[in-house]
Amino acid sequence: MKHFLLIPVLLLVLLTASCAVAQAANPPWTYSDLRRLDPPDDAPTPAADLLAVYTRTAGYDLQIRLDLLDLTFSDDYCLEIQLWDNALYAQAPLIIQIPASGRIQLIQPPGADSPLPVGLRQVRLSRDPSLDTITISINRFFIGERYWFDIRIFSLSSSTPADEALDIHSDDSPPLARAPLLLAFTDSYIAYTPAQALRRWDGAHTGPTGGRHGLRHVLDNAKRYGIPVVLLDLKTPASLSALDFMGQIGQLQRLVDERLLLLPDVAYGSPNLGYHYGSPNLGYHYGEPANVSLAFSREAALAFGLPTSLFIYAPFWDLLPAYRYGSHISGYHYQFVQLPDSTHLAHHTGKTLIPLPTLADGQATDDGLSLDVRRSLIQAALSPDPGDIVVLGGSLPHSTWGAADMAAASFAYIAAHPWMWPLNADALMSFPIGATAASIPAFTPASPMPIYTTQGQVTDFDSLTLQARLLTELRSASENPLTDSAWQMYFALTAPGADTDLQALRAQYLGQVGILLAASRWAENLYTLSACTLDLDYDGQVECLLASSRFFAVIETTGARLAFLFSRDVNGAHQLIAPSAQFALGLSDPSEWEPARGEAADPAQIMGAFSDTSEPLADYISALTPDGALTLTATAISRVKTFRLTEDGLQVRYDSRTPLTTRIPIAVDPWQRFRLGWVADMRASLTPASWGWGLVNGIRLEVRTDAPFSAQGFTVSIPFLSRSENPNLGYPSGHFYPFPLSIMEIHANGSFIVEIVSSQ
Repeated sequence: MKHFLLIPVLLLVLLTASCAVAQAANPPWTYSDLRRLDPPDDAPTPAADLLAVYTRTAGYDLQIRLDLLDLTFSDDYCLEIQLWDNALYAQAPLIIQIPASGRIQLIQPPGADSPLPVGLRQVRLSRDPSLDTITISINRFFIGERYWFDIRIFSLSSSTPADEALDIHSDDSPPLARAPLLLAFTDSYIAYTPAQALRRWDGAHTGPTGGRHGLRHVLDNAKRYGIPVVLLDLKTPASLSALDFMGQIGQLQRLVDERLLLLPDVAYGSPNLGYHYGSPNLGYHYGEPANVSLAFSREAALAFGLPTSLFIYAPFWDLLPAYRYGSHISGYHYQFVQLPDSTHLAHHTGKTLIPLPTLADGQATDDGLSLDVRRSLIQAALSPDPGDIVVLGGSLPHSTWGAADMAAASFAYIAAHPWMWPLNADALMSFPIGATAASIPAFTPASPMPIYTTQGQVTDFDSLTLQARLLTELRSASENPLTDSAWQMYFALTAPGADTDLQALRAQYLGQVGILLAASRWAENLYTLSACTLDLDYDGQVECLLASSRFFAVIETTGARLAFLFSRDVNGAHQLIAPSAQFALGLSDPSEWEPARGEAADPAQIMGAFSDTSEPLADYISALTPDGALTLTATAISRVKTFRLTEDGLQVRYDSRTPLTTRIPIAVDPWQRFRLGWVADMRASLTPASWGWGLVNGIRLEVRTDAPFSAQGFTVSIPFLSRSENPNLGYPSGHFYPFPLSIMEIHANGSFIVEIVSSQ
């Protein structure tokens, strides 16, 4: 019985060994196998245009490989190799003829004493149209140890070679130069909701070709084929937080460790007035707005377990100087920037400048790299200038590099052509500098845009004067999480871009930064106040403020909305309620945007708690009661809302004669999402009379009511993240909420009470 059991085991061992031998006999082609590079476009058709020639010994085979510009089976051509060696074919060559399609032919030299040996007749030919390669395998025992050959490609209608490469020796050294290739992407992961996070990762019916598209296909293929990539603007707090929500930070960490991913520090937001801003929380001293966002970028990198970088990407600024990081000045020696010459690195005032991609899109195709890219690469490889470089990539959402099939084909194409040299961070730091950059294209500031009230009246501020006012406040703001949130919102709303409609939309919400700064000042110097005389958001209309030693509530009289709610305890300042515009804008259909409506410009926004779906901007008359409560009355719709601060939070009473639906956007300490594992710290709790939302090890908010309600948070989307986006799946409403919101929706018919209670 034991002998019978040994038979399958021995067979398995033999099969495994044979597979190992076969695999060892056909390793990947390497740069050391390369013998010749040939200029492009010296043939009438791409199929007859020879680019590279390789030789090697693999197992029992002598192999010759040819790279063509574009291998096809439809062109009429014949490829001929004349091969000499130091043995049988020393005087006259063996001729190998390879038609565009069909069988290979071997021809003995004229006057040969004997026919072809049987073993030599078994020459194998492999055509790979996806990689545009032809490989000839010959039994090496019938060819001398040294051999040399000529290659000619003929059109069937001409006896003159369309292309040729002559006198190639098997022991030639590889060409001294290769084609330096840099693959860099912008807009690498812009995601403000779970829906966007999934779509930008592995979306359906998206990208320029309308298919499967996303960052996943870039990172997976970079890993699979060992091709380094640069994600220029990924290292922002919001992008890293969204990737952590997707569970993908570990992949980033591994690719960075393997030198396959370069993540520059990012200066994001608006380039504007310079000033000084100190923050013990972050450990930085800032000299200008760029350094503030750089600080947030570096801090986010560390919080998500990623390294800081000597490289910087600052899309909206000119060249950035060194800045103080911790106890020393960090000099960014390498900056990615739009250069007049995109084919060379440049030198400027002690800094190396790296060009951004300028080639047109369509670089990646389902047949590998486009013909234009292949031509650019072979020209760079053959250039006498060692500083020539080809920079590919661009805006990822608009690039075919993110398409599943095209990314796989193009990464495979690069990996299979060792005369291409994909550059990682180490290679960039030692790459030859082309020239001194005499001039750098300067950023052109945007034109000022008007800012409106919800009634359509122009305010005293336009977008630029309001930015200047807010920057003055930010300069003197205290160092606390509310100030940091004000910066984050400011950068998000002032980031330049080509979409002027989006810029006009963002300008309408810029004043909300002023409320965050007012809350920051209160958190540093607590005071008690009940008033409706302050214009905290610079919209020309007063807001009502209810402030105590524990809570800070800002209520807009249009719509009687609780725009923001903050608290202060022994652990510091907290945010509890926020408008959705603090985290994302422009998620709705652009055709529905109306900038002349001020805060109502984007109909998808929830501009604070108790924003009623019907009559959201009704006019309310405010009145303060002797006990500090605030009553807002809208006679036209027979509705009264009463706001009252309590010991533990806020109580709101509705008196209405008509049915209504109102919403409460909950954002508990939104800055907590800028750290690794933040999603696991979010908890929701639901009872028939309450909705709870907050942090396991931090502050929580409970909303109690005697009215019917429904509630969801963005975390409801988590079970769907392990699969690609499915356009036929009905995702829950929380899938479309901006991070880090939870939204409670109350459906009432008459009077009801809502109590908002915070606890640790």
